[in-house]
Amino acid sequence: MNAFLDKLLGLDELRLGAEGVRLDWTLALPAWAWVLIALAVFLAAEFSYRHVRGSRVARLALGTLRAASILLFLLLAAGPKLVFQPESVERDWVVGLIDRSLSMSIPDAPEQATRAAQAQRAIEGAARSFAELDRDRRLAWLAFDASARDLPAFAGVPDLSADPLGPRTAIAQALRDADRRTAGAPLAGIILFSDGRSADVPDRASLRALLARQVPVFVVPLGSESTRRLASLASLDAPGLAFVDDLVPVTARVQDLSGPQEIELVDRATGLVLDRRRVEPGPDGTASVTLLTRPDKPSEQATWEVRLAGTGNGANGSGVGPGPGQALEHRVRLVDQTLRILYIDGYPRWEYRYLKNLLVREKSIRSSALLLSPEKKFLQEGTDPIASVPTTPEQWKPFDVIVLGDVRASLFSPEQLAGLREHISSRGAGLMLIAGPTSMPAAWAGSTLADLLPVALSASDGSEPATVRTWGEPVLASPGPAADRLGLMRLADESAGAPWPKELSDPAVGWSRLAWAQRWTASSLKPTAEVLLWASPARGTDVARAPLAMLMRYGAGRVAYLATDEIWRWRYARGETLPERFYLPILRMLARESLARAGRAASLELSPDRAASGSTVRVALRLLDESLARARAASLTLRLTSDEKNARELARVTLRPDEADPTRYLAELTAPAPGTYTLSPADALLAGLDLSARLTVTLPDDELRAPETDWPALRALAELTGGAVVAPDQLSTLPEKLPNREVRILGAPIVSTLWDRPVALALLLTLLTLEWVGRRLLRLS
Repeated sequence: MNAFLDKLLGLDELRLGAEGVRLDWTLALPAWAWVLIALAVFLAAEFSYRHVRGSRVARLALGTLRAASILLFLLLAAGPKLVFQPESVERDWVVGLIDRSLSMSIPDAPEQATRAAQAQRAIEGAARSFAELDRDRRLAWLAFDASARDLPAFAGVPDLSADPLGPRTAIAQALRDADRRTAGAPLAGIILFSDGRSADVPDRASLRALLARQVPVFVVPLGSESTRRLASLASLDAPGLAFVDDLVPVTARVQDLSGPQEIELVDRATGLVLDRRRVEPGPDGTASVTLLTRPDKPSEQATWEVRLAGTGNGANGSGVGPGPGQALEHRVRLVDQTLRILYIDGYPRWEYRYLKNLLVREKSIRSSALLLSPEKKFLQEGTDPIASVPTTPEQWKPFDVIVLGDVRASLFSPEQLAGLREHISSRGAGLMLIAGPTSMPAAWAGSTLADLLPVALSASDGSEPATVRTWGEPVLASPGPAADRLGLMRLADESAGAPWPKELSDPAVGWSRLAWAQRWTASSLKPTAEVLLWASPARGTDVARAPLAMLMRYGAGRVAYLATDEIWRWRYARGETLPERFYLPILRMLARESLARAGRAASLELSPDRAASGSTVRVALRLLDESLARARAASLTLRLTSDEKNARELARVTLRPDEADPTRYLAELTAPAPGTYTLSPADALLAGLDLSARLTVTLPDDELRAPETDWPALRALAELTGGAVVAPDQLSTLPEKLPNREVRILGAPIVSTLWDRPVALALLLTLLTLEWVGRRLLRLS
């Protein structure tokens, strides 16, 4: 029927009965008005034929034709038309934000899964819901850390195959990026997958645009609400040079400990675990541990790694493998080299005889021994006799360690003492002082070497001897706090289970008693001095213990002070073993700095060599070669290059001479962006010296340093934006929670008029003609 009417009316563009096509009027009247008009027209038409001659049926028919003609005219005058209103629907957007920072690698989710794996598992579990969401709406996935970026997706499921590596999380910035990503489009909501930790705070001010658009944020909390802080390595202290077949200490400081933790020392080249120690947290959650290894072959650059081993102290209570902040690297040169030691004493006491024979007997040491008398006569001994006490710095240079016994300072010339002091402070030589009852250290007060003593002497001007107290009774030795950290005082057999033989601290063992020792108070030590050995009375009285062996850094070198000359007594029960294990590690430790500089024209050091981005790094370059020092350069320049694949120069660092030491050049460097960098010479003066230093830069807010989740912040965000908290296993219910923000857009209406159609005029003329014919039949005009 509609097709017939469409053809009758000549409708092409719009058709009757088509979807969305409606009848409309130019002059629209309500239905009741048309009823009244129709009634009035019909009554008027019937009244006009009321008095006409003819049958009642004929008059009724003619009145009806007249009423129909008038009504048809009025309908056409009202402007009938067909109208179609075009309409388009703009689908709303849903944005999924997934945290891809390093904290997502922490395994504190259920079943010891990482947070990233928890997010992936949750999304895959609701894959059908997300596929429907992608079909009905526009679903976009963004990965974010410090900023947001597009994340590939298939059938509504994002690709999360890559490991999360972002060094920093910024939730507020990611939400702003999501808002800009959908600017001008209807946004139904944002789905945020995160642990809640963020460097910026998503507050009302930072989310002003989202709040203005009334966009709800639905948060999916990841991880565990009660995550513990991950332990991490804060610093590493180890020598740059070590001797083959000698114990080498590597001290690590661990922070954020919440329980026992095992630390490993690993050889990077072989993967072998060199040492493993268990450390307990202190009251502040930090602890220091010293790992020891005994290298068996030399190496120009061995690489060791200290790392945390999984022992139930990870973020999930089960531990994690090495990662950022959980492993530190150290490079060390291992040498099998002979030491040169000069031993000077005042008379042939027992300690001198034993130590001199030890130095002669030890194959890894070449020694020169002198006995100086007040008349400046001396007796030569040792493997390499010398003609006289060295005077110039060049004559001191061959010796790695100098041992001074109970000898007066007045037996040395000012030039000799000045040369010795420079040899220790500039070249890194070691100095060992062995106390004696006549001269050491009282006769050294006010001398050129007084500053090198770890103890403060009372007579600073040298006008009178310093008062040195002694115990007056036998004492026993026990290890001090610095012994374990430096790998010293390990006199027991390795199988004994403890580094210090218990007999040495047992008052019932007679041979372990030291008959004479100086008694220094802890307050008499200089601020940088460390205690290697304590002395306590052998009778076990309540007298406080006192330092017996001390160690102190001085310039580039180190000074050890032994407040007794009775170590030889330990030979009685164990032969040479205990004294050898006492002296040799100390002498090798004192020689390390000297050997590290041996054969080098210059040294370059960074302090620290591992720094946070934006922090200050102190750069020190020391000229060890006399020809370089004589050049007196006004400044020296280093270039900073990145260790990336395509190394490029980032900056230049200008060093100026130190006013106190013209052979040392100093500068300060601001640590650049996170990464590894190398400082190397840019001056022709330092060309060809194979001189470089490596700098590791980390973020100040390391993602793994503070792995705790912040679920309250996520709840607050959902509440602020009118969203909700959705558990990872409830993601399938999310589509029901999203509001419908689709937009319907109306286009320009399409109009097809009906009043001007030929059929309308024909119908009107037909009605008028029929009425005229009827009137003629009734013989009406």
